[in-house]
Order: sequence, then C-alpha cells, then structure tokens
Amino acid sequence: MILEEFIDATNHALNPEALFRIFIGKLETMGFDRVVYSYMTDSPLLKKKAEHGVVRNYPEDWMKYYGEKNYINYDPVYRTALVTRRPFSWKELMERQNLNRKQKKVMSEAEEAGLKDGVALSIHGPMGETIGIGLASSMGGVDVSKNALSRIYLMAHQFHLCYSAFLADDFPFPLQTEEILSDRERDILIWCAKNKSTSSISGFLGVTDKTIEFHLGNIYKKLQVGGRIEAVLKAFHLGLISL
Repeated sequence: MILEEFIDATNHALNPEALFRIFIGKLETMGFDRVVYSYMTDSPLLKKKAEHGVVRNYPEDWMKYYGEKNYINYDPVYRTALVTRRPFSWKELMERQNLNRKQKKVMSEAEEAGLKDGVALSIHGPMGETIGIGLASSMGGVDVSKNALSRIYLMAHQFHLCYSAFLADDFPFPLQTEEILSDRERDILIWCAKNKSTSSISGFLGVTDKTIEFHLGNIYKKLQVGGRIEAVLKAFHLGLISL
C-alpha cells in the first residue's frame, strides 16, 4: 500500500477500530507491530483529558506495569516527545542523551517486555494540544532511517487527523472549498504537498517568502492545524486540494 492508498483507505475507514487496523497494517509492512497513541496534554477541541495509551496494542502487562511504576514521570521517550517536533528513534535518544539510572531502567525493561527499535513522535495541534505516538517492533531489526521516520511521521499525522474526525467536528464553518481557502492558498498547499520549500514556492508564484509565510499562517488558522504537513493532510481529507 503506497502512501496515497493509505490516505484514501484511512479517509474511508468506517469507524475508529477499522482506522486503527489500517494504521497497524501499514506499519507492519515496515516491521512495527506495536503502537500506542496518547493525549500528552488536554485536548480542548475534542474535550479530552490527557491520557496515556488511549488507543494501543502495546502489551497489556507492560502498560499495567508502566502505570503501576509511574514510569511516565521518568520515561525519557515521553519527556522528549513533549518538547520536540520531529520523530526520533529510541536508539538515537539513548545515544544523544545522558540518561540517569531510572531512565535507563525504563528503556531496558521496555525492551525486555518485547518493545524493540522504538520510534516516537508528537503532533502539536491547536490550543496547545499535544498528541504522542510510539511505535515498536516485537522482533526488532527494523529500519529507523531518516526516510523511514519521515514516512512514519506522515502516516501518524493522517491517522491522528482521521481519528480526531470520529470524535468531533472541529470546523465551525460550512465545508465549501471557496469559503475556506482562497485560490492562492490552495496553490500554496499543493506546492507544499509536493514537498517544495518556502523559497521554491515564492519563486514559482512570483512573490516573496514573507508572502508565502503570511498565507501559510492564514491556512493554519483556517484549518486549525499546527504546521504544513497537517495542513496538507487535512486539506486532502476534506477534498480541498488534489494533485
């Protein structure tokens, strides 16, 4: 299943359970068979309180043990995901940070519980919302390269977008394309979908970089998102743009 097929499949999932199965199925092709999805902060728009493991297939005995030990206060993966915007592997985390004894214990026991070659990322939404997603492999030996992390990041945003849509309709306006995005804003989003930089887009459209950033700011406000990746995925989801 290529990325475009994944987007189409998740957009047409009939319920959250089916959506999660599609997400897991795609990740399994990359070697990741364990996923945990958490509200790291309260989500005012969805009226959800912060909660670890809202959707998951992590081993239940590990989740229970993790909670009993209050590991959320020591988990270096969780703490790092709160303050970074890019995906990272557990291996990278352990190589770059000087972990204390308690943090090393969390990581060691996670691997003993069958969570290997982990990856984590956060999604920062409107009104301070922060979503955390963790992946791991039962077998290990999976690809955690930069390209793999980028693919995971895109799929995680799409899953979050579709999952949130089942919980609440956060659009306070009619969903007519012409009333949401201007022609120029749609053009910019299409270029963003093609992974073009701000300077490249400004050159294509014959405007300044500041003009592109201005339009992007308006797009984020209209779509109630935190960045261009989520904006592109949400615009696709709503049928506001196409390639």
